[in-house]
Amino acid sequence: MNSSDDHFHDDIHGNRPASVVFQRVYSELLTRMPLGETELDKVKISLSVLLHEVWLNLRFESDFRQSSGRRLFFLAAGEAMQRILTSCARRHGCRILNCSGEILIGAGSRLKKAEECVDLLVIDEAISSLELRDPEKAVVLRLRFFAGLELLEIAAVLSVSLRTVTRQWNETRNWLAEDASISLLE
Repeated sequence: MNSSDDHFHDDIHGNRPASVVFQRVYSELLTRMPLGETELDKVKISLSVLLHEVWLNLRFESDFRQSSGRRLFFLAAGEAMQRILTSCARRHGCRILNCSGEILIGAGSRLKKAEECVDLLVIDEAISSLELRDPEKAVVLRLRFFAGLELLEIAAVLSVSLRTVTRQWNETRNWLAEDASISLLE
């Protein structure tokens, strides 16, 4: 990964450009998220559609026109979606599932956990744990589940080879299955 992106999570608090990008992406995503209390049992969000709409809306703003704009956008978007969705789930006591890139939000038993769905609160906890052990793999996990990126897209965002991202993804999946008892298909 590029050295400027290695500590994106830390930089959003101290590095002005990263912080500005994060706040702008967070605000834009929050306004587009259908998370009103009356709507929570019906929410279905396509991550890739949502994030690409926001990217198309923001890409000509000065913070995003620089060469690293797309990379910073997706790093910020992954972090922002993680915060927005986990905060919503905790605040409303509901489940949030990622089912092949589609986010399903619902209270209690109204959502049935299918085999291909992953509970994002569990992924949030796994990311927190993984950030202490291997921050690069935590970024891959965040981009995969909270930004909805495929491995090839993650490689492009991080400016690394697909082989590197695939290796990190496989190691992360193995760690999740062994240590966190989360089985991810793929």
